[in-house]
Amino acid sequence: MLPLHASTGFLDGIAKDHLGGALALLVLPLAVHFLRGRRSWRDAGGRRQLVACLLAATGLIHLGLVPGHLALPVTSALFLANGLLFCGLSVLVLSWRWWRPAALLLLSSTILAYGVYVAAGWESVDDLGGVTKLIELAAFGLTVMPVRPGAFRWTGATAATLLVTLVAGVLAWGGILRDHGGALRQPPSGTPTAADQEAANQFAATTWADLYRYQDASVAVAAGYQPASPEASGTVHYENKAYEGTKRPILDPNRPQGLVYANTRKGPVLLGAMFVLPKEGQRGNDFNGAVGGWHEHPNVCVSPVTFTLSGLLTPFGSCPPLSFAIITTPMLHVWRPDMPNGPYGELDDRWVKKIQAGQA
Repeated sequence: MLPLHASTGFLDGIAKDHLGGALALLVLPLAVHFLRGRRSWRDAGGRRQLVACLLAATGLIHLGLVPGHLALPVTSALFLANGLLFCGLSVLVLSWRWWRPAALLLLSSTILAYGVYVAAGWESVDDLGGVTKLIELAAFGLTVMPVRPGAFRWTGATAATLLVTLVAGVLAWGGILRDHGGALRQPPSGTPTAADQEAANQFAATTWADLYRYQDASVAVAAGYQPASPEASGTVHYENKAYEGTKRPILDPNRPQGLVYANTRKGPVLLGAMFVLPKEGQRGNDFNGAVGGWHEHPNVCVSPVTFTLSGLLTPFGSCPPLSFAIITTPMLHVWRPDMPNGPYGELDDRWVKKIQAGQA
């Protein structure tokens, strides 16, 4: 279920613990004013001035990320160190002789570290992360740009910029594909009790019992469900337009907004259901934290012709040809009982492949 809505602004695609970094950019005009007031500003030249402003911007973002990561001491310490180094270097760039190697070292290590963090699952990809890396890549390109002419120098500078961009992008893309397509997950509402866990288990069991009739995809189609993602892919989401809108059923096991099937040689095999809330940012019932599957997708690409899923926004900010990006409203998958990661867990690709091979 991929409802389109007008609320697709920059802040909508930022993880809650990253909002401080976005708000820190409000201080950037003051930082630029401070840099312009220094004696070395006028003599630095346009390139150094721009690099100084870009370094100040990413430094402020990293400092703004510290409060949202205090529960992770190592990560918050790295953000703090990064922020201070970038802010300090933004001043030194204007006059220091060795600013270029220092900037290249700090920028390349930060960009690549981000890719590693995302690939390892320690950080999520969101709009702020993408903007920050674009700022740093722009600063890297300006820094590595040769002072003197020469084909070899310019070729080397271009290759270095492309290499850093490519490596960071590939690592980030791997993290997106691993982390349910870069989904932003809802924080738990509390500490679940045994009764909360039992209620969550009962809801999953009731949902599967009510959906059992849709094991035959033709029955689902007759009930109003239609494919909403490419049917050539390994799994297909079916949506029911009758269950959309503000008056939609909320967590009704008998009327989910979507169904998920695995494509097999013998036809679609039902994997589970998908419940979708009407409003962006709305909290889903997680049974006091017993269910951790509520999430939003800030990077979904949709075809304007069929209004179905066409792919995911890449770390480079692009959708497949002739499609555009949207932000989904919160959704929850409830899988069939034999899913290895549990009814609310991340879909196990190996399990799906076994089903497609007729082994499960």
